[in-house]
Amino acid sequence: TTFGVLSLKELYMTFGLHAHAFYIKPFLDFLIVAVTIVVVAIPEGLPLAVTISLAYSMKQMQRDNCLVRVLAACETMGGANTICSDKTGTLTTNRMSVVQGYIGEQSFDLTPPHGFDFATVDQGLLALLCESVSLNSTVEQKVTDSGQKVWDGNKTEQGLLQFVVARLHWDYKSTRRAYSRDAKKQWPFNSSKKRMTTMVLSEGRSRIFIKGAPESLLCECTAYMNASNEEVSMTPEARAILEKSITTMASQGNRVLLFAKCDTSHTAIPDAEPEVDGLTCIALLGISDPIRPEVPAAVRQCQESGIMVRMVTGDNMLTAQSIARQCGIYQDGGLVMEGRQFRELVEQIPADNGHESEAFKDITERLQVLARSSPEDKQTS
Repeated sequence: TTFGVLSLKELYMTFGLHAHAFYIKPFLDFLIVAVTIVVVAIPEGLPLAVTISLAYSMKQMQRDNCLVRVLAACETMGGANTICSDKTGTLTTNRMSVVQGYIGEQSFDLTPPHGFDFATVDQGLLALLCESVSLNSTVEQKVTDSGQKVWDGNKTEQGLLQFVVARLHWDYKSTRRAYSRDAKKQWPFNSSKKRMTTMVLSEGRSRIFIKGAPESLLCECTAYMNASNEEVSMTPEARAILEKSITTMASQGNRVLLFAKCDTSHTAIPDAEPEVDGLTCIALLGISDPIRPEVPAAVRQCQESGIMVRMVTGDNMLTAQSIARQCGIYQDGGLVMEGRQFRELVEQIPADNGHESEAFKDITERLQVLARSSPEDKQTS
């Protein structure tokens, strides 16, 4: 009623008496006055007024492609000064492709204008890599109702399987059909061990294929496949070459995976993931995931508005730092830290009577990239 009366008065003054031009602001002021009267006169109307305003804010944010699940978040979003963003699929396009690698004691680079002739690699070694990728994966190619072939499954594994199919001309389906359901078992990717494992049985022998983070698997490798597809003992020189290849690929923003195998004496597949004693490195593959074109400008806009953007990812420090630099998130003077180190700092807070130390405050102020983070690191309380 108050809003209606005041609005009629304003309309009469504007169009009836021609006292001034038409402005929208007086009507907004009238609305605020009306809401204030409702809240003062009827305290029970406050929750309703707050809920209505938050719902309106949620709708406005939804138009900006920002989905708010909790209405109360709309009230605090206006005062946000930090954004913690995931990398894969958020800052990047989530379109994985193998662009670099190391196999048969030689590196390859498939990024234009580079190229590589895989005929120079021992074909038996390529077959071993293709078998590892094909078996130690849950991705498969399906045909849609319209007859279009599409890849279904984890994006990283899609990039790997597309590599062996398109580049190495491998029939992954035949490889999978060669083993019966009882002669094959997979253990999904484990975020704590940073690996995925598949075990197969064939003609009285058992073999385990493993792929995962190089920093976790390389230290377990006691042998590697040389250029002649022979299994030779790992030497300090060979390990140094592998470490250099990992650093080179990761520093260019690529996600690096190490592929390894282990022949065991198992005659049956166990229920639990078997413990392996000594792995044999097959190859390293570097996977590229391009940055979304609009990300650098969006990050810069946030920074100019006083909002600090941080990246939280499961990739290693070199990969994370390279991607963050390309996005504009990582800058000189910033800090890159692993999730394990950050958790150790957080666990020290209760020991300090719940008070954050000056060192911890300095770290949180400069922290721009949190690498090798676990799923729990990305949760908020």
